[in-house]
Amino acid sequence: MIRRLLCAVALPGLLVATAWAETPPLPSTPVAVTRVLYARSFSLQTPFRYDWSADQPEVREGMMLVIECDPALVRPRETEEPVLYVGSHPAQRVAPQPGSNRLVVLVPAVVDLAKEPIWFGTPGLPEAIDAGVVMRERALATDAQIVPLSHEAVAAALRAGGPAAQYATKAELSWALQDWVQRLATP
Repeated sequence: MIRRLLCAVALPGLLVATAWAETPPLPSTPVAVTRVLYARSFSLQTPFRYDWSADQPEVREGMMLVIECDPALVRPRETEEPVLYVGSHPAQRVAPQPGSNRLVVLVPAVVDLAKEPIWFGTPGLPEAIDAGVVMRERALATDAQIVPLSHEAVAAALRAGGPAAQYATKAELSWALQDWVQRLATP
């Protein structure tokens, strides 16, 4: 079902412009990411609370990724969206670029990408994801035959991402993520 939004500009007694904006249906999930282009681990001197999961863990280390995927999966919506999982963690989308098939991602833990799958799960709100939801979503991903990346693909992404980074604060990490958005998120 395609929802249509009516947009209109009205002046007293006069309708000036009308347009229909279509919101395409959500893609079927679960679905694996197409590939990981860049992967880089990081550590922080001052941890922060991660609000993209119900558990709100304290983040002291994690990963920055640039993934390729179907643009429909990351299209900004005003409703629930397919949740991106990296292993057992809902991952934070960083500044999605409309229409782009690349996405910069923050993972709140260091994950062995050769052992843990990366996929888009059932649409929802990341801040509502708890361990029980992760287990159900992971079972759906397994049933859909979503598997971890090959060792070669992980090695290439880590080489491209560069050596582990150290940041003092979440603000410094945010600047680094925005730099990745500027440099890497668009093909």
